[in-house]
Amino acid sequence: MQTTTTFLRKTLISTLIALSAASLPVISHADTSSAASTTQNSIPSAQPETRTGVFYVQKRGVQNTQKPALILVPGLSCDAESWRNVVAAFEKDYAIYLVTFAGFGGRPVPEKLSAQPRQDFEASLQQLIRDEKLNKPVLIGHSIGASLSQWFATRHSDQIRGVVAVDGLPVLPFSENTQGAQRTAVAAQMKQGMSNMSAEAYAASQKNYMRIMGMVDPATADYFAERSSKSDPATVASWVSDVYLNDFRADLPQISVPVMLISPYYAPDMQNSRFRDEAVKHAYWAELSQGIPQLTVKPISGSRHFPMEDQPAILNQAIRDFVTPLAK
Repeated sequence: MQTTTTFLRKTLISTLIALSAASLPVISHADTSSAASTTQNSIPSAQPETRTGVFYVQKRGVQNTQKPALILVPGLSCDAESWRNVVAAFEKDYAIYLVTFAGFGGRPVPEKLSAQPRQDFEASLQQLIRDEKLNKPVLIGHSIGASLSQWFATRHSDQIRGVVAVDGLPVLPFSENTQGAQRTAVAAQMKQGMSNMSAEAYAASQKNYMRIMGMVDPATADYFAERSSKSDPATVASWVSDVYLNDFRADLPQISVPVMLISPYYAPDMQNSRFRDEAVKHAYWAELSQGIPQLTVKPISGSRHFPMEDQPAILNQAIRDFVTPLAK
């Protein structure tokens, strides 16, 4: 079992683009089974985006007053393309709002971020809901997007109907016992280390991370690594350090809407870890989410950190089963 210090060092090297799976010990495999092609269901690049706070927003799907709108929030350094298979499954009968953070995936760097960027997330999401006149949408977030969506629910459950948290938690795994000055120091080290990365080093880290921890299929991993490498390292660093600092487990009882936590599991990566038994991993994810009154944990086997790519059919069905009862 790796120590917290060792984990954090490895996290800095890999740029910590996933708040949940990044804590798990993994083994690289030459698995070439294709879960999704690199061009399948790609979101049209010509689709216009509008700026809302720190978001670049792309509207897809259909306006349907009988079903809640879906707001899709990607993970750290990722853009809206990471949701391509979810969009393909839902755009025929749901209004979809695809979010990409300013400074991620080649979008312009934000003019300014708050000292706590999660406050910018909160303000931008509220503005999006208000400007689009959305009647309690469902938030679907991945990794950091899942963590931020759950945090938003602790403060504004009255503005949404539910949260789907795809492999993102209210605290970074294995950091739950890190407190006070130590947590602050680690966050500062994390921010400095990532901010100082050259473009070449950052791109290499993205490819390494996506192939080893992100997705099963190497070609798909390379496709998304190329997109995430266009992100601004300093912007990414600001977001990840703030989310690391924000252990909000004490606030989870304030969430008054249903939450579904997606817990992926890829057995070949876990053979030399404490999670060799799949049930142990899912139980740990549930433990870190303890306090959410209406929590459902949905395990997805055969997937690394991106079940949207590794197991899209299973994930999409889980999302549909979750959002369908939330309609009027």
